[in-house]
Amino acid sequence: MKYWASDWITVRFFIPEWIPKPSLVIRSSPRTVVQHIRESNAPLEDKEFMAADMTLSPFRGNIYISWTTFALDSGSSRIRFSRSTNSGASFTAPIDLQSQTSNASGSVPTVGPNGEDWFTVDPVTGEVYVSFYDWRDDPDNYLMNVYMTRSTDGGQTFEPNIKLTTVSLDPANDPIFGGQPFVGDYTYGAAYDRVFYPVWTDYRKRSADIWGAIVNFKSP
Repeated sequence: MKYWASDWITVRFFIPEWIPKPSLVIRSSPRTVVQHIRESNAPLEDKEFMAADMTLSPFRGNIYISWTTFALDSGSSRIRFSRSTNSGASFTAPIDLQSQTSNASGSVPTVGPNGEDWFTVDPVTGEVYVSFYDWRDDPDNYLMNVYMTRSTDGGQTFEPNIKLTTVSLDPANDPIFGGQPFVGDYTYGAAYDRVFYPVWTDYRKRSADIWGAIVNFKSP
């Protein structure tokens, strides 16, 4: 199947520009992070989330964006990431956050501490955390697990992925969607002082439950 994508599919984000009066916000013109204009078999850019570093780290003011890219011609998907170090005037070329080839979906970044929801930025260190669903452990591309990754240099590089789930999750156990699209869909998390607290929708008990983990990166 072939289709053409036009500029209406362009992913753009409005970056708020704060002025001295805290009650007023001026919104700037949109910035393009990724776009597909009249591109044959263009992918679908979906589930985009943003976080800003409001910490006192060297990366204060950075803007981070994570999203899922779906290749509609092959059915594959991957987690993408971009950052801005100039208040949103421009964004870096997207990079993949998976440390190996696999399908993935539902990433949300976190900056901690003093960070934002989902895409976690640690408010003490400015470290960036991202968690997501991943199908790399199942050759049939059906059972899924939750993975995470971390950046300690303001989003320039990310560490190898860490598996968070101890049991592969069967989407058929979802009581509402029963294995159909939108099962799980998103993960969330918070971070503080090199400790990451991710949460996700878990199906190991043949129901849709909220599970979480505590991932401690502090030195012993």
